[in-house]
Amino acid sequence: MRRRSALVLACLAIGLVACGGEPTTGDFKSEAEKFIESDEFAENPDVGMVVTDVECIEPTSTDINTEFTCTGTGPDGAPVTLDAAITGERTIAVGLPAAPGPASSVAPATGATTVPS
Repeated sequence: MRRRSALVLACLAIGLVACGGEPTTGDFKSEAEKFIESDEFAENPDVGMVVTDVECIEPTSTDINTEFTCTGTGPDGAPVTLDAAITGERTIAVGLPAAPGPASSVAPATGATTVPS
């Protein structure tokens, strides 16, 4: 069984294209992509790299604990895979995949973002 990253080191509130209302699966996908490409994500000590050309799989629902995967390109041109999860009504956590093994080997979170109304 693959272990998940621990949660939330940084928060960022960013606007949606859609005005008001509840966020959609597309909103969570879009906000995760923007967040991963942001300076805040790259400057997080647990990340330490710029990730570009990010593409996330649209989550299957907007329910809390819905997980989805994002891929991008690291500074060396190699592919980077990131795990994302909806952690609140308007919150996404994004982290590097944790290595399998005992709980002590779970990777720390790399960041989180808030999806505003």
